Amino acid sequence: LFACAHPTPALSQSEPDSAAIPAAVGYVNDFAGVMDESARAKLEAFLDQVEKKTGAQLAVLTVKTTAPLDPMDYKVKVFERWQLGKKGEDNGLLMLVAVAETSVRFETGYGLEGVLPDGVQSRIYREVMRPYLRSGDMAGGITQGMLASAARIAAEKGVTLEWDGRELRYTRSRGGRSRL
Repeated sequence: LFACAHPTPALSQSEPDSAAIPAAVGYVNDFAGVMDESARAKLEAFLDQVEKKTGAQLAVLTVKTTAPLDPMDYKVKVFERWQLGKKGEDNGLLMLVAVAETSVRFETGYGLEGVLPDGVQSRIYREVMRPYLRSGDMAGGITQGMLASAARIAAEKGVTLEWDGRELRYTRSRGGRSRL
């Protein structure tokens, strides 16, 4: 796991103008406790498959709050601290879910920006994740957001990923517009 390759101590809460950055424990880091063990373990195994087949390192971090930082600054600090993505490829993706701020933020390494530009990430949030989150299904929203992101990466790499024993597909609709 990427977390083992780059062990990093957490920041102290006492550092001025800084929130604690937890050390990564795997691909799914549910420090807010919004996923049950089954959902977490299933997503963890899927993200391991993503890394093995595409080389991309995807991680989820849920926190109760990013205070005193805003989620945008916090996600950048986590991404840098965890060193997501392979050296020289910069192919990492972090999904930050901040519960108190009701915020979902993506941070993408340069190597994935062409596959997952800001507009696509925003659409993944709006069209794929938000319906689950609004109904109170945090685990479902997080999982579906990562599945949509991984499907784009797999399509770009020309590899097949599986979820629930089925091939996960990313397709383009008529007119060239992407469908998640």
